[in-house]
This record gives sequence, structure tokens and C-alpha cells, in this order.
Amino acid sequence: DNDAKTREAEKYRQGEARGKVDVQRTVDIGQIIEVSTQKALENVRIAEHWEEPTTHVHYALAVLSRSQAAGSLTEKIQGLDRSIREALQQAEAASDPLPHLKALRRAKNSLLSREVYNADLRIVHRSGKGIDPPVSPSALQDKIDRFMSERLRISVTASGPEAGPLQSALTEGLTRQGFHVSKGDEPADLLIRAEGDAQESDLQNPRFKFVRWEVHLDLVDGKSGKVIGSAGQSGREGHITLAEAQVRARHAMQREAAGPVLEELFKVIDGTEEQ
Repeated sequence: DNDAKTREAEKYRQGEARGKVDVQRTVDIGQIIEVSTQKALENVRIAEHWEEPTTHVHYALAVLSRSQAAGSLTEKIQGLDRSIREALQQAEAASDPLPHLKALRRAKNSLLSREVYNADLRIVHRSGKGIDPPVSPSALQDKIDRFMSERLRISVTASGPEAGPLQSALTEGLTRQGFHVSKGDEPADLLIRAEGDAQESDLQNPRFKFVRWEVHLDLVDGKSGKVIGSAGQSGREGHITLAEAQVRARHAMQREAAGPVLEELFKVIDGTEEQ
């Protein structure tokens, strides 16, 4: 029924927000905010306007035409449904894992956007009904999860003084996101090359010791060897002892590499990386 479909879509978005796939979470939230902002200004007529004479605060009464709003929302939903079907067809036709995953995630991004419009359609439509999606959110997410864990192979290599801990942190972060990380010399569809370093920083502070850390990641197509994405971050940690400052710097580097830096790197999969 309609209520069950609504709950399924809401559960899907909440699951994403809680971070099963941390990389996708930021893209999804930003996309929903953008869609909500765009749709809020359409098909609205200002019927009355009033200015409070003392405070000079302006008030406006906005009127929304149900039929126009429903028509506009339906048109947007149908366009997104075409995009979803096209992406799913591209995924099925792709022989290489990376294009397959990109297409699946494009379909998911479009599905998230259409769920926002569909929720509004249920409100403005007198029947309270929306339009059924070409694929349910949970079914699409299951398809992506299975592909990431069973078919897509990712390997991690690290270099520099912090190679060991950095590689372990990245492997753990990828595993949490549902990726299967290849071991040893197993062939991989995607390779993450990492380089990290932490060095004492001379800031002329008599009370504290500081250590500056840097990490850089490259995402490499395992088939062509081409670098398809890069990301990096740096920072500084301090303490009254150099040993503790070094420990804090290493932990910060590993945390950032397996979190925000990895998230930025994988934007290439969704096509949301900055040009």
C-alpha cells in the first residue's frame, strides 16, 4: 500500500544517513537539500502581502495550485524514472565492474531525488497517492551491496613512513562501507594508492611539541592503470611531549584518510567530483 512504500523510502534514507555507505551519505543529503530548495519555489503565487507598521517586518501569503503542482511534480518524477531505467540498463550492459557500479549509483541518486518529489506529490494530489518507482529503494540498495561485496575487487597499497597503519585504516574503512578488499597480489578492479607521513613541526613553542601529518590517495583503474581520482589532506597535532603528539598525528591521519579523504576520492564513482 501507499503507506508501506513511504516507510520503505524513509527507512532507506535513514540507513544511508547512519552511514552504512559513508561515501554516499554526503552526496545523498546534499542532493535532497538541493531538490527541496528548487521545488519549494515553483508553482507558487503571492496572493497577499502585508508589512507590520512598527517593526517593518514583511509577511506574504503564498498560494499553490494543486493541479499545476501535481503536473509539475509528475513531470519531474517521470523524467527521473527514465533516468533510473536508463542507468539500470547501462549497468546490465556494462562488462567492466567500474562502469557497472557507476551506473547503479546514478540510478540510486536519481531514486533518492524522485522520492523527494513523490512525497510532495502525495501531499498535493487529492487522492494522497504517488507514483510507484521502477525499482524499490531497498531492492536497488541490495543490488549495489551484493555487487560491491561479491564482484567489485579493490586493493590497497601504501607507502611512506606510515604505510602499515595507513593501509590497515583504509582497509577497515573500505570494509565498513561494504567493499571487498583483495589481499596480496590478487587482481583488482580498483586500486587505492596511499602515501602518508608525519613529521615534527618547529613552531617555536616552548610548552608544546607539534607534529604535522599529510596523506594523499589516488584511485586507479585496475584495468587501464589510469589514475581516475585523487584526494589529500593535512593537519597538525600538538602535545607537551613529542611522543604523544606523534601518536595523535598518526591517529588523525588514519581517521581522515579512512573517512573524509576516502569519501572525497570516491566522488568519482558518482560523478560528483569537482571539475
